[in-house]
Amino acid sequence: MTSEGRRATEDRIAAAGRRLMVDHQAVESIGALAAAGIDAVLLKGPAVARWLYDRADERGYGDVDLLVAPEDRAAADGVLRGLGYEPVASVAPQVPLPGGAEPHAQTWFRRRDGATVDLHRCLHHTEHVVEGDVWQEVWRDHVQLDLAGTIVAVPSARVRALHVVLHLQAKDQPGSRAWTDLERAIARVERPVWDEAAALARRWEIAAEMGSLLALVPGGAALAAELGLDTVAPRSLVQQHRRHAPSLARLELRLRGGGVRHGFQVVAAKASPAQVRRATGAGSGTASLVRAYGQRVGQLPAMVADWWRHRRRADRLR
Repeated sequence: MTSEGRRATEDRIAAAGRRLMVDHQAVESIGALAAAGIDAVLLKGPAVARWLYDRADERGYGDVDLLVAPEDRAAADGVLRGLGYEPVASVAPQVPLPGGAEPHAQTWFRRRDGATVDLHRCLHHTEHVVEGDVWQEVWRDHVQLDLAGTIVAVPSARVRALHVVLHLQAKDQPGSRAWTDLERAIARVERPVWDEAAALARRWEIAAEMGSLLALVPGGAALAAELGLDTVAPRSLVQQHRRHAPSLARLELRLRGGGVRHGFQVVAAKASPAQVRRATGAGSGTASLVRAYGQRVGQLPAMVADWWRHRRRADRLR
């Protein structure tokens, strides 16, 4: 076996080990919540992997995403603390939420084994929905999944389809997990399920988010049109896209905003020896500076590619 083949085998074994560990952590958390009288729904991980992929090793996952009822959140926090988890930070939104709404999830981390649980109060882009409505919709027609010999609740196909769409971020690129999940969902999920997902998006007033995110992925614009969804991105998605603009896109905005003279000043400042040393961590001396400039020049093709992808994505989000 070649060294590349050995590394690939080792990577597959490591990924399988991570999946088994996360499955165990999910079962442990859900079991402890159930013992405290708290229902929980496993939102992603194996719920998506077994639905959209033919083999377990085609999609990895590294944390546990659980949704509980609003009235159970405080008690669920206590259960996770009892399992050794500590709150890390709320899963911050990409842009400020209207009305000061809370983020969609709280992250909990356990030091002894590196386990992570995202305790959701809602799904992505539903932070504005009336408290409890998301839980009621998800729990109402949930289905069961056998996970490591334990039956756990997972969302129905309509909720999973909508969630896969909403989980894509404007910054995600082809080949990313969220992008691939949505590509597979578009190719595999039957039309009646998409009809139900679109109806749910309309009830939650996120049809524009669903349509514009679908349109980012090949085949998604046609599906959005069939579902009668608008593909013009709402302001929140446009803001999210701008927050993740690559350096050349930010430079382009500055050049456009200040005219030719200002543009030359910006480029000159970016290419100054002091700026290049800071950006590359180059040491003192001419040789280090020459290497630093060479490094920056070598990065240009990738930077241009990032800029071009960003421009194309911006066109789709208009």
